[in-house]
Amino acid sequence: WAADGGAIPADSGKTVMTPKADPSEEAAAKVGDTTYQTLQEAVDAAESGEIVLQKDVFEDIVVAEGKNVTIDLNGHKITNSSSHTITNKGTLTVVDNSADKDGTVDNVTHAKAALHNEVGAAATLNGGTFTRSKENGSSAEESGGNSYYAIVNQGTMTINSGVKVVQAGQFSS
Repeated sequence: WAADGGAIPADSGKTVMTPKADPSEEAAAKVGDTTYQTLQEAVDAAESGEIVLQKDVFEDIVVAEGKNVTIDLNGHKITNSSSHTITNKGTLTVVDNSADKDGTVDNVTHAKAALHNEVGAAATLNGGTFTRSKENGSSAEESGGNSYYAIVNQGTMTINSGVKVVQAGQFSS
């Protein structure tokens, strides 16, 4: 036993065991049986199969050109850190296989979208809510310092029933 902040001397003959965190508990996403600490790592590594979100994450995701990925929100929330929440340059499918169907893709940064589907990219939205929760546009003339589109589509996009696109602001650029 060692007091708070204390240490057991190396020559005490005592064995000190430090519990390690279970990596799957800290994982942001999972592909099959493999877990990843960030959703971007899972997207980059995915060859095939569904990427299942394991917890709410705060990061900007890029689906590279030539990639074909499915992200299952699994009832969790993806919130951007500084750019578009998801930038799709490849082929992206978003689903939410959770019981409550409350998975969300959110953007909180001025002039950035929850989903930006680039020229030549394809997106199919089968689940989830796409929103800008900090949208501040109060009129057609006033952006409030944080306004943009929830989804920007410059490629091919299919939005199926059950998907919610929430655009609360009134500003139009």
